[in-house]
Amino acid sequence: MMTGNPVVDINVDPLDVARRRRRLLLRIGIPVGGVALMVATILLIAFYSYRANSDGVLALSNDLLATLEQRIGIEISGYLAPPARAVRILRDTLHGREFGDRLALVETVGGSLLERYRKSPISTPQTRTVTSCWSAAGKPAATMLN
Repeated sequence: MMTGNPVVDINVDPLDVARRRRRLLLRIGIPVGGVALMVATILLIAFYSYRANSDGVLALSNDLLATLEQRIGIEISGYLAPPARAVRILRDTLHGREFGDRLALVETVGGSLLERYRKSPISTPQTRTVTSCWSAAGKPAATMLN
């Protein structure tokens, strides 16, 4: 195997060869680089749009879940509040004592409460209020459900 120096053409001007290579690079390299830059820009815009949309959807779904949780809490408290009020009314009616001779009164109050809440739809705290009428002694004289 023979090794030797490469053949150098002495008839070609080295500055002319460098000029041709530079012209070829400018003629082909700049358009290819521009296309690569445009593709990279489009990919960056697509990635940013995807991230912004996914963040927006996540925030929207979190807001929806929080609103649903709040509404469920309001509905449950509206559903459970009337029985608790009825127990407080019966406790105030009995003044902390046993039924004893007041059994007829408790049955009357309990029957009217059951009749009222059986006919009413599930209420929310915004639609039902309890108004207490206080006696001069500072004890509730009567409790009315509005």
